Amino acid sequence: MENIWPKVVVAAQAMTLTEIIAVVTGILYVLLVVKENRWCWVFGIISSAIYVSISIDFKLYADAFLYSYYVFAGFYGWYTWKDQQKGEDLAISTWTLRQHLKGIGLALILSWLLYGGLKYFTDASLPFLDAHTTIFSFLATYMVTQKLLHNWVYWIIIDLVYIALYANRTLYLTSGMMIVYTLVAIIGFVEWQKVYRRQSN
Repeated sequence: MENIWPKVVVAAQAMTLTEIIAVVTGILYVLLVVKENRWCWVFGIISSAIYVSISIDFKLYADAFLYSYYVFAGFYGWYTWKDQQKGEDLAISTWTLRQHLKGIGLALILSWLLYGGLKYFTDASLPFLDAHTTIFSFLATYMVTQKLLHNWVYWIIIDLVYIALYANRTLYLTSGMMIVYTLVAIIGFVEWQKVYRRQSN
């Protein structure tokens, strides 16, 4: 136990008010996504805007670009989910195996291109992980805006990688948020699958 306390102190000292706000709004975002609540996008926009600055500070440039995308995706998601106010929910749907393979294939190509750019033209920290988590997060976020069931499976894998990535950069609170995200993604998949099955009957 004597070796744990210093790490806890370091983690607490590394936390900032902006990171705390980003984490709280980020958790609210993902919880509201599970409930298919349109207001999730507002909290997502706030959290993402803060993380743009945090990512730049920690030289996670691909993440900064990703969070900028999240801000725009938030406005797009707010628009695509707008009919909920009229009682006309956007239905949860799925991709075929071929569509998944196309999406993954394109994401892998773009990830390697981004990795090369980060490695040779920037001083980015962990360019390989930064590039791949960024591109696959682009894909998964698009899937959320379209209410594709298996977005949750993508997020489970992505969030597990992010746990290690953020812990490595001493963003321990954000790393903890990713643990919460992983658990919520599992719950989200179960809940959305129930809704999808009801829709299909």
